[in-house]
Amino acid sequence: MALRRAVLAAVIGVSMIFATATAAGADQHGDNHHGDHDGHTTVCAGGPFAPGTYGSVVVTGFCMTTPGVFTIKGSLTIAPNGGLDATNCDSHVTVRDGILVLPGGVLGLGGSVNGTGCAADTNDVVRGGLHAFLPIGVIVHGTQINDGFAVLGGGGWTDCTKNVPGLPFPPYTDIEDSQINGGASIAGMSTCWMGFIRNQVHGDVRIDNNTMGDPDAIEIGLNTIQGDLHCRGNQIDPAVGGPGGVPTNSFDGSPANPNTVSGEETGQCKGL
Repeated sequence: MALRRAVLAAVIGVSMIFATATAAGADQHGDNHHGDHDGHTTVCAGGPFAPGTYGSVVVTGFCMTTPGVFTIKGSLTIAPNGGLDATNCDSHVTVRDGILVLPGGVLGLGGSVNGTGCAADTNDVVRGGLHAFLPIGVIVHGTQINDGFAVLGGGGWTDCTKNVPGLPFPPYTDIEDSQINGGASIAGMSTCWMGFIRNQVHGDVRIDNNTMGDPDAIEIGLNTIQGDLHCRGNQIDPAVGGPGGVPTNSFDGSPANPNTVSGEETGQCKGL
């Protein structure tokens, strides 16, 4: 729980970190964005990403949204080893044809009152689902996701003392204060910490075969799930938690935060 508080405090200031790093990228890349803003593909190679209406967007470097409204009529793709910080409390993002995060990518999307200290939830919208394959991390707050949320593999590393380059915290994946239509799945990650908190989910939730470096991960609490909650095969890194897998209380080191689940709770999430 102490790690989670430290991570969330760092997230509140992450835009400043990104601003410094990406401004340097802007100097190196000059014009960071190319492509038409409507009906075609725009590439962000690094630096501030301006509000507007776009076709599809591909992020190849580290980019950061500036305050304003973003409408992406096509898809948003985080290319391998690319990163997008869209956690600015004054940015509002709509993606109409899905988000894809590719190996080594990092995505931060949205903000919320409870999760990141915004004055109001950003209420970002993703249609077409959010899917990540071998990412370093996916961090989502205050967002409506239609057509499902899924993260498969990746996670960076389990060493919670080793930060993501350019960021003030270790790798982790977290979705909070969001509405997910179509179910959610996080599987096969090896990372420091994972959170799934205060979400409204229409569909099943599966948390399977993840290895965490933080001894009180994985935190799953205060969700309302119209479906089943299945968890199995999750464990703490033996270097941190010792052999034998994860005890039930390692899923949440804070006081009891029960979920409301209309269907079954199975495996490690039974009775959670």
